[in-house]
Amino acid sequence: MRFLEIRRTGRTPQPSDFDHDFPALIARTLSDLTPDERHVLRTIGLLNAFDLPLATAAAGLRHEAPALQLINGPFVRENVFGK
Repeated sequence: MRFLEIRRTGRTPQPSDFDHDFPALIARTLSDLTPDERHVLRTIGLLNAFDLPLATAAAGLRHEAPALQLINGPFVRENVFGK
């Protein structure tokens, strides 16, 4: 996303544009999430595996949209062979 931001300004991205520490990267990424998405992310971080209904229920939400957004985003990797 940072790359695309820089390109939209018409400037060519430089290596120094990406010279940020890991906590800053995480903070920037989390700031793009809604409060419900952040809540689901914190909740599923405690689980070894989950599915959409479990993630929604564990977060105490009534609708699956925040969990679905998270699953479709960069935070969750699917492992079809996982248990």
